[in-house]
Amino acid sequence: MRVEIQNPDGLIKPGMLGRATLPTGESRKAVLVPKDALVFTSTGTAVFTVVEQKADFVPVRMGPEHGSLIEVEREIVDKQEEFLKNVEGLVRMTSESSDGVGRVNLEFSVGTDIDAALLRVSTKLDQVPEYPDDAWRPAK
Repeated sequence: MRVEIQNPDGLIKPGMLGRATLPTGESRKAVLVPKDALVFTSTGTAVFTVVEQKADFVPVRMGPEHGSLIEVEREIVDKQEEFLKNVEGLVRMTSESSDGVGRVNLEFSVGTDIDAALLRVSTKLDQVPEYPDDAWRPAK
């Protein structure tokens, strides 16, 4: 990368170092689904999810397109957060998404039995009733 900076007073000398922050866009809670999985209604856009042979209608907000796939934002990770927020020993939960991959980060209090916490998290994620048909299940 090349950056040109105006220096009319000569304050910046050869060999001096600087620091720059470049915004790369905001983090979104999104997953990729096939465009033909979207259902358009008078009240908005949704996808059907199927869990244990039960279909459910999940409202989504469309994001950027990626060929035959489109990002649908927020609702899926939001539902996971709703189920995970009361896991015993949880101190902090953050989430982010990029390139259609949602990530929920969980921090536990010092001394928490991590194997037991992983089991509790896995159980909570299994209770989330709705994922789009073509969305990957959470990695545990």
